[in-house]
Amino acid sequence: MNTELLDSLELTLEQYAGFPKLSAELDAISFGSAVNLLAIGKSAYPMAKVATELFARKGISYEGYLLTKYGHSPQSLPHIISLEASHPLPDANSIKHSRDILGWLSSLCPEEDMVILLSGGTSALFEVPEGRQELSELNKLHDALLKSGKSIAEINEVRRQYSKVKGGKALKYIACERIYCFALSDVQNNDPEVIGSA
Repeated sequence: MNTELLDSLELTLEQYAGFPKLSAELDAISFGSAVNLLAIGKSAYPMAKVATELFARKGISYEGYLLTKYGHSPQSLPHIISLEASHPLPDANSIKHSRDILGWLSSLCPEEDMVILLSGGTSALFEVPEGRQELSELNKLHDALLKSGKSIAEINEVRRQYSKVKGGKALKYIACERIYCFALSDVQNNDPEVIGSA
């Protein structure tokens, strides 16, 4: 492989890693005086980095949360609380951090904007079980599903039934009137009902 081709591949990868489409979409939005940012998933950090750099460059006030897999948040981002939890199975931090995030979402003002960034891994990282289900029971379910041979769409359909946040249920905690959601798809046909268990 020649040097020019390698250089071209490296440049392409760098550009892709910078999420140019996300940056352009965010740049086109006329945000209000304050923006709340929630990034969840294995790519939450680089996606949030793109968003916060754009907000800072445009002088937009923002704050928020980032929830990602252990070791996937290399450094802090200004005005963002970075949290880490387990993947592919939830752990105690998954549930604790998710509850903290729900508490924060419930405190937001309707006139403020909300930006949600989702990527692969959200289903395990962001979880609050329905009822009195224990973490051990939840993990038995998740583990069985992952080993079942079912498609990710079928797995996430079951996960939604046992969760207080999946299937769009987390939206009921958000008072913001304007919500913008951007999802990095890792599922077949880019179905929004499958990404992060919706």
